[in-house]
Amino acid sequence: AMPLDLGRLASVREFAEAWRRRGLPLHLLVCNAGIMSPLTRSTTADGLEVQFQVNFLSHWLLTNLLMEHEHARRSKARTAVGGGSSSSSSSGSSSSSSSSSSSSSSSSSSSGTRVVVVSSVVHRAGPLQWPDLNSERCYEPYVTYGLSKLADVMLAAELQRRFDRHPEAPPSTPSAKPSKPATTTTTTNSRSNNSNSNDPFASDAAVALHPGLVRTHLADSFFRNYGGAQLGGARPLVAAWHTFLDTVGRALLASPEVAARRMLEACLGPAGRLGGRYMALGVPYPAAADARDPAKAAELWEVASRLTGHTPAPSLS
Repeated sequence: AMPLDLGRLASVREFAEAWRRRGLPLHLLVCNAGIMSPLTRSTTADGLEVQFQVNFLSHWLLTNLLMEHEHARRSKARTAVGGGSSSSSSSGSSSSSSSSSSSSSSSSSSSGTRVVVVSSVVHRAGPLQWPDLNSERCYEPYVTYGLSKLADVMLAAELQRRFDRHPEAPPSTPSAKPSKPATTTTTTNSRSNNSNSNDPFASDAAVALHPGLVRTHLADSFFRNYGGAQLGGARPLVAAWHTFLDTVGRALLASPEVAARRMLEACLGPAGRLGGRYMALGVPYPAAADARDPAKAAELWEVASRLTGHTPAPSLS
């Protein structure tokens, strides 16, 4: 088991380092952990508002660290593949061994990484309150939750922009044919040239997802507690509200099975079609205006870097 506590930035770093030591390829990362609208403001061990850190900031740090390790692993694999190709052309006895080793490395390293950041339709309720991202001046459970989910959509969109600026070509298996120039390889693996590909891992891709309002313990707890608080705690009204949730409310929520299918589409849909998109209820859908603003996303990226103390690697600059 690899423990991970998103309420502690130190735990995120420890997890990423433990993953790096394993040396495994990263095919899929789903940032799904979250806290939804606690009635009173609370902070993490790092002194940050709990929703902003757990829902967004720790995911930002985790994604950056894991992708940096993945890009470094691919670079090392490409070097090994190149060395194997050179060795095979000069030595018959070592050719088989080198080629086999290189092919094995390539088969486990040939795909891009899909990053899925789970957001919510509530991201439209969370304005970017730049002077108060930590909700110290004003805390409203629903709006603060929306802020963290807006930041999640912006994370996926900005991550895709950085993937597109620095496309990472997976290692290729050595062959007798001359290798293509590096510039050609880079272009081939960019998202723009995979727009018609059905391969979900043709290139690195980031997707933001709203799976819908789903019948989960999280949703049930939120609607009961937040709704009850809005009704002032009056017992007859709260009882009526709970009855509504148990009958009509449940019929309006999606089943976990439906939400799972939407998640699978975000994870396995074509990279060229979904990269950088916001998906709602299983289909690409326009996100809020702030979420589509590259300048604001870049500014949020800088804020996250400052709050976590982490400077993104050149491959994610």
